[in-house]
Amino acid sequence: MKKILVFFFCAAILPATNVAAAEPAKVRRIAFLAEDQPSAAGVALLKKFLADAGYIDGKTIMIETENAGGRIEQIDRAAMDLVAKNPDLIVTAGVSAGQAARRQVARSETHTTPIVIASRIETIKATSNLTGVTNISADLGIQRLKLLKEIAPRISRVAIMWHEVNAIPANYLRQMRKAAESLGVELDGRKVKRAGDFQDAFATMVANKDNGLILEPQLLFTSHLGELASLAAKARLPSISGLEEFVAAGGLISYGLTADEMWRHTAVLIDRIFKQRKPKAGQNADLPFGQPEKFYLTVNSKTAGDLGLALPRELLKRADKIVQ
Repeated sequence: MKKILVFFFCAAILPATNVAAAEPAKVRRIAFLAEDQPSAAGVALLKKFLADAGYIDGKTIMIETENAGGRIEQIDRAAMDLVAKNPDLIVTAGVSAGQAARRQVARSETHTTPIVIASRIETIKATSNLTGVTNISADLGIQRLKLLKEIAPRISRVAIMWHEVNAIPANYLRQMRKAAESLGVELDGRKVKRAGDFQDAFATMVANKDNGLILEPQLLFTSHLGELASLAAKARLPSISGLEEFVAAGGLISYGLTADEMWRHTAVLIDRIFKQRKPKAGQNADLPFGQPEKFYLTVNSKTAGDLGLALPRELLKRADKIVQ
């Protein structure tokens, strides 16, 4: 025991000049790919949340952006340009950009560059080198159905509306139908091809006596939220979406990711990937995939009043935002 004590004491008094200098922090190179011009706000949020995790822009991370100029046919070319620069990780705004990055990485020499997709409006299918943050999942869909039933307990027939081009997975719909059955609700699928089909879709809902609506948070709907909220009000349909902007436009309720939370969790995934043990040459790492812990509940009290709905006190307590 004495020898050990002496050893530690001697180590403690070694001159500082004998201690090896700390190695400089590695600079991680992140490529950011978007279909259109990357949102300055989105890039800024990503940098902010990465900074919270200890990554400083310009010092320990470098972020380079590339885009397809709004032309989807150019997305593979933009992805090719980024992949050729051999980044440590690729972040994409949206699934189309993510799939383009995956194709180009597959053609590259390493095949292992991790890709993280950030999207509030598309389904993400994880692969060996692709993960991401999404606002669309069966678990979230079931929670939205339960919230709709809580705020409008008399509903018995709910339409779930999605874009035919970006159809929701069959397993998603099966889980939704099972949950609906347990709540005493019949679920009707209502797919549309284009914005011009909205009025016909709502006319069909009325004709079939649908008395509730789940609007999937998809790209086709994002620029028509006011029109969709108005059509739901005219049809007297209590409605829920995964986009809080729907409530601001007059929809009844929303439950899902905010832009802030999407980019915060994207930063969490990036941090987890960077801290993983590097795979051997030719091997893929098992990328982390998990939903954020926080989803935001927004309620439009005016729309509830117009529909003759009394907002449950417990639901109001849980709401993150109430639009008057």
